[in-house]
Amino acid sequence: MNKNLKLAGAGVLSLVLLGGGAGIGSAITDPTKSEEYAAMESENRSKQSKVDDLTTGLTAAQKKNEELEGDLRAAEDREDELAIAEAAVKKREDEATAAEAAVKKREDAVKGAETAKAASSITDGSWTVGRTVEAGTYTTERAITGSCYWEITTSGTNGDDIIANDNVSGGQPTITLAEGQDFKSKRCGTWVKLG
Repeated sequence: MNKNLKLAGAGVLSLVLLGGGAGIGSAITDPTKSEEYAAMESENRSKQSKVDDLTTGLTAAQKKNEELEGDLRAAEDREDELAIAEAAVKKREDEATAAEAAVKKREDAVKGAETAKAASSITDGSWTVGRTVEAGTYTTERAITGSCYWEITTSGTNGDDIIANDNVSGGQPTITLAEGQDFKSKRCGTWVKLG
């Protein structure tokens, strides 16, 4: 009987437990149906939306940053190209300055040669030796084909004291002039100094 009592007690206990479990189970409600759960779900969705917006913004910012870095590299490349171009311009300017200096030097040399030639050549007119023309021996630049008159006089005599003169109609006459003399030439062309 003890054995039966034990079995009966165990059965009752099982029923109580099953019945109580069913009662407890029906007394517990679904947590996903509560207002707190709904509020948390809404807050989570709101936060997830903000995270999504921030992720989209970050992606756009990263893309913009990459574009700006590309623009910066392109600008740096253009800056390098500009520096190279400026160096080339500076080099050409320096070359132009050097060329101008060389041209000026040649011009000065030509001017000096022309001045020397002008000082050692005499055109038609009246000249004072040692002041307006150099002393020395001269000949006509070209042969005379018409009538050429020249005369050498003592300076200050207004042509009254003729040292030498000639009326030439051909050839290339030669004269020697010294300081203190005046020289007059008509229709003879240019006289050039010898030596």
